[in-house]
Amino acid sequence: FDALPAAEELQRALERSKRAAKSLARAAAERPLNFQQFRNQLAAVGVHWLNEEQLRGIFRTIDGDSSGFITIKEFASVGNLARDAKAALEEGLERRAEEARALESARNDALEATRE
Repeated sequence: FDALPAAEELQRALERSKRAAKSLARAAAERPLNFQQFRNQLAAVGVHWLNEEQLRGIFRTIDGDSSGFITIKEFASVGNLARDAKAALEEGLERRAEEARALESARNDALEATRE
């Protein structure tokens, strides 16, 4: 399961539809949402394109304390999910790029040393 695309899709849907975001927030404020309620709320506001695995992955990601319920506090973190996932991905890519540059530099040094 790749959480980044699913989280980005959910965030875009919530940004496009203030009604969807308010509906989910209102439901989570009334009482914590279990997975079925979460899925039903998303369907009610028009989020139908995520499959079961993606929905469960998003639910687990939002459910920070792994209680099986999403609280209003946890729901408030939804806006940060895609941004945090993207930042982590970019950080990992930057780290790999630095490692590649270091390897390239070491290779060039070794080649230079054999020429001398």
